[in-house]
Amino acid sequence: VNLQEGKGVVDTRELFVRHSLSGAVSFVVEFERDLGEFSKEPAVYINVYYRNGEAFGDQVHTHYSVGYLNSVRRLPKSYRCSKFAPFIKDENLEFSYSVHNVGGTRPNSDQTVFVRVLTDTGVERRFPMHVRAESVTAFTASEILSGLEESVRRTAVIFLEHQTTNFNGSWYFMNKANGTLGTDHFTGG
Repeated sequence: VNLQEGKGVVDTRELFVRHSLSGAVSFVVEFERDLGEFSKEPAVYINVYYRNGEAFGDQVHTHYSVGYLNSVRRLPKSYRCSKFAPFIKDENLEFSYSVHNVGGTRPNSDQTVFVRVLTDTGVERRFPMHVRAESVTAFTASEILSGLEESVRRTAVIFLEHQTTNFNGSWYFMNKANGTLGTDHFTGG
C-alpha cells in the first residue's frame, strides 16, 4: 500500500477482506526513509483506530521504531526496562499484551523479556518469555497467568522487565459480551 505523506488512511478490514484473521495480528509499517538523512528522530509513528463492528472502539499511537540502540543521535545513557499494565479478572474480558522488540537500549541477545505478575492476593511471580528478534510478540493473559488463576481475585499487575533492553509494550482488552475494546501503552520506564 502506497500512501502520500499526511494523506493516507488504510482500513485493514478492507485490505484483508479475503483473509480470515484471528488472534494476535501484527502489522508492520515501513516508512522507507533512511534515518541517516534526518538531523533528529522523525515522527515515524501512526495513529491506530480499533473498531468493534461498525463503530470505533479506541485509538492509540504506535511505538517508535527508534530507540537508544539505533538512534541517529547517540543518547547520553541507556537504561533497563520496568513497565506495567493492568489485568482485570472478568469472564467477559480478554487481555493481550504485546512487546515491541525493536530499537531497544542494547541488542536483546537472549531473546527474552521477563514478566512479573503481582496479584491482588499478594502472590508475585517472575519468569522469562521468548520474544521474536526485531519484531512484535503478543502474549495473552491466559498464557501469562497460567498456574496463577486461583491467586487472582479481581486484579493483577503485569510487568515487563529486562536488565539491558528497554522494551515498548502495549496492552489490549476485548469485552466478549458487547464487543468493546480498549488499548494503551505499558507505563513506566
